Amino acid sequence: MLRYCPPYLVIQFLRFTAAHVKLSTPVFVTRRLLLGNDVVMGNDDVSEYELCALCCHVDSRVVDSGHYVTYAIHDDSVTWYKFDDVTVTKVDIGVELMTESLQQNVYLLFYRRLTSS
Repeated sequence: MLRYCPPYLVIQFLRFTAAHVKLSTPVFVTRRLLLGNDVVMGNDDVSEYELCALCCHVDSRVVDSGHYVTYAIHDDSVTWYKFDDVTVTKVDIGVELMTESLQQNVYLLFYRRLTSS
């Protein structure tokens, strides 16, 4: 449990075994999180979080190869971009979140709090 809701919440998924082999369990990524008193001690309010970035480890089944792809929202809180090595591409995050590739490779999620706790 948390004592308070931080301004940003980072969630890391355990994607590799002790032998550094990648696990491929799909993860459904939600764009909004609600944290209430079931997660935050002594807090009767609900804090709402919005997905603002995520990172995927792709093109490899082992931790020491492959590369990382990052998705991040622009300052306008509407436009999303995919950062992949040397290219930056505007994307529809709703479509991207439903792809098997993202669901099986997501490694880090970054949420920002929309409401105060």
